[in-house]
Amino acid sequence: MDMTTDSPHFRLEIRHCVKPSNPYVWEIYSVRELKRVKRSSQSYPTRGVAMKAGKKALLRMVASLHSHLVAEPQRESGTSP
Repeated sequence: MDMTTDSPHFRLEIRHCVKPSNPYVWEIYSVRELKRVKRSSQSYPTRGVAMKAGKKALLRMVASLHSHLVAEPQRESGTSP
């Protein structure tokens, strides 16, 4: 584990790969299930750039999950969002 940003449900890690020009990727792991749920589709030249991109991806993922969870109770009660 190279670098970690912790949240209650997910963990962001920056990994060093073998590629010399862009050796870093980000990965998001589920804390509860201890498995990877998302990985960057591209690699990055520095740890900092990878961390910034990974944080953005994590925020988008959490926002999407949150909006989905908020919409579910409305559908169950028969009201529209």
